[in-house]
Formats: sequence, structure tokens, C-alpha cells
Amino acid sequence: MNIEIRKNLLDLKYNKYLQFYNTSMIILFSYILGLLISFLTNSIMYQNLLLVSGVSIIIFSIILHLMIRFKRKLRIIPRQIANL
Repeated sequence: MNIEIRKNLLDLKYNKYLQFYNTSMIILFSYILGLLISFLTNSIMYQNLLLVSGVSIIIFSIILHLMIRFKRKLRIIPRQIANL
């Protein structure tokens, strides 16, 4: 019984991290698409390019860091389930 509960909890954790990973991929793709559209429509002036690139680097680094953490968790949880 205890093993069943732990397995179910690990399954819930896996689904949670999978949802976080998918959401961060969607956010990253939407941000890239938004930047591309704003550059194509000339909404971003070249004077603001330094500001936009700085903010973009910060956003990319945060999202990529989170995606790496979520992916690592997604690899660990099936191993823990198999060990039960």
C-alpha cells in the first residue's frame, strides 16, 4: 500500500514537471515569435535594440535554466518509480 502511494505521488510529480516544461517551451516560443514580429513590423527602433537584447538575454537565460531543471527532474522520477 505504501509503495502504491509513493508511486502515485511520483506520477503526480512527473506530470507537474512535464506541464512546467511544456509551458516554459510555449512561453519561450511565444517570446521569440513576438520579437520576430516586432522586428519585421519595425515596432522596435534600433535605439532600443540594446535594451531589448538585454531583456531578451535575461528572459532566455531564466527560461532555459528552468527548462534544464525540469528536464533533469523528468529523467530522475522514472528511475525512482522503477526502483520501487
